[in-house]
Amino acid sequence: MFRELGDTWNIADTLGSLGVVGLFRGDYERSRALLEESLSLFRQLEDRGGIAMCFFFLGHLAYAQGNLRRASERYQEGLSMFRQLEHTWMTASFLLHLGIVALDEGDAGRAGAYLTESLTRLRDLGDRWMAVHALEVCAGVAAARGAGRAATEDTGRRAVRLFGAVEAERETLGAPTLPIYQAHYQRGVAAARTLLDDATFAAAWAEGRALTLKQAITEALEESPINDGSRLDAKESSL
Repeated sequence: MFRELGDTWNIADTLGSLGVVGLFRGDYERSRALLEESLSLFRQLEDRGGIAMCFFFLGHLAYAQGNLRRASERYQEGLSMFRQLEHTWMTASFLLHLGIVALDEGDAGRAGAYLTESLTRLRDLGDRWMAVHALEVCAGVAAARGAGRAATEDTGRRAVRLFGAVEAERETLGAPTLPIYQAHYQRGVAAARTLLDDATFAAAWAEGRALTLKQAITEALEESPINDGSRLDAKESSL
């Protein structure tokens, strides 16, 4: 009996891993089939961690295909499970990706609320890899807010400094932006570029590259480029 359960878990895990490979290779139909099969097996096993991880990558798949609503639904389902499991890193990861979706939907306020919680959790964990991705999205949120109102030079400089810090940290880690997020990143940089003249943009980018990761996180959280007082409503924050 226990051997059978172990075999089923291994099959579910292998199918999920193959689904992730298909996702990042752009073979979306195969990826969907494998992830859905993996999800079905984890549900049979009542393995909430496995189920939630399937939701995570099915959210990525929906995002890669441009289905923001479906991506948000999948991320919300997984977030609910990892909050219950009290898994801080995965909770932060889901919040980050919900922030990406919200920003792409044009809701910078909600994106900022997701990113504030995500980045705070990642900072407290001492994470570097996911924190860099979160900072990248924070920069996009700051740029979107600056473009959506009477922009000040300080608003633009904060966004651009964060982008510069992300670039330098990604070079250090050898972790370029993944292809499925390239368009999102480029939209953020383009929005930031409209807020400053060329010379000021270049100077702010260079300033950002000189920041440590800790300094960049502090700037993102404390100098309000992402947090304008928006918060997730009580129902959503308790998921």
